[in-house]
Amino acid sequence: MFFNHKKPTDISKLNMGMKIVNIKITYGKLAIFHFNK
Repeated sequence: MFFNHKKPTDISKLNMGMKIVNIKITYGKLAIFHFNK
């Protein structure tokens, strides 16, 4: 497991990145849904 070699700060940065990506995907879906009306 290469994750064991990562520092906690790196994991938190990765989690923040995933949250930002999920938010962008969510807003993208909302925008597409809105424009498809």
